[in-house]
Amino acid sequence: MNENFPVVADFFWCFGYLPILIGLFTFFYGYKKSGLPIGDFTLYGFIAITIFFMLAIVIYFLLIPIIEDQETDLLAKIAYVFYPVADMLVVVPSVLLIYITSLFGSSKVTRPIKYLAFGFLFITIADLLYSFLGWKDLYGSGNLIDVAWHLGYLFIALAALYQKQLVESLKGI
Repeated sequence: MNENFPVVADFFWCFGYLPILIGLFTFFYGYKKSGLPIGDFTLYGFIAITIFFMLAIVIYFLLIPIIEDQETDLLAKIAYVFYPVADMLVVVPSVLLIYITSLFGSSKVTRPIKYLAFGFLFITIADLLYSFLGWKDLYGSGNLIDVAWHLGYLFIALAALYQKQLVESLKGI
């Protein structure tokens, strides 16, 4: 077990989820009010069932064993459980963002949103793997899952870059 986990920085990382979630749900609220196409509700049902099963797997194979582990202290348990739960809360709207933007085809408007969603997905994958590997004391600096975090941040940066380019291209209209 990593004796130094969680650290003070984890406190700030945890609060960082709040503006992400507010931003994603604000996006959906504004999108819904816009009257733009929402898509097929049958597919929403399929997405919901898929996410439910993924969440059940994460809870059963990762979260419950961490919570029941007698050797892990309470603060570490909270941190190991918080990140996957918060990530799953981010993944749900991210998957929906990918679906909704796919309704517009592959236009310039959809690229920033898709990159943002894929960035969140990569970060979620890395956090889930880190929670498992860290809890099992198998994570070390330079682990291969670090690539997933870097890819996540790269996609989020690309989303910002393409959004900036999109806004600048619309200034001339």
